[in-house]
Amino acid sequence: MGVDEFEKYYGTLFERVPGERVTPTGLNGARYYDEEFNHESSDIEVFIGIKEKEKADTVIEPCECAMTIHRGGYSTLSEAYGAVVSRIAENGYEIAGAPFDLYIKNQFDTPSSEDWETEVYFPIRKK
Repeated sequence: MGVDEFEKYYGTLFERVPGERVTPTGLNGARYYDEEFNHESSDIEVFIGIKEKEKADTVIEPCECAMTIHRGGYSTLSEAYGAVVSRIAENGYEIAGAPFDLYIKNQFDTPSSEDWETEVYFPIRKK
């Protein structure tokens, strides 16, 4: 899917909430499976966190991660990714799984993109 399709797929997920009787946690995000990100077409999984783990389609298991917090609009998010990837390599680690984002503050929380906050996670392991 392309990044422009996020809203469409989030809408589908939120439509499932009442019918499946689940409770959103407020943590929403996306996981990226392609080695190289393509804005127009990538293997992306969008998700909403729910309290009822046993009803989840998938679970992100706890793991060691390199993480940063990006503040601002999504147009500069690639800078956060670049910083984390550089830090991983500089410290003798390697990427050990699909990176993911958690959208802590977004356009639904505050209209000003300057106030948006995204946590960027890369699962890692020592080389």
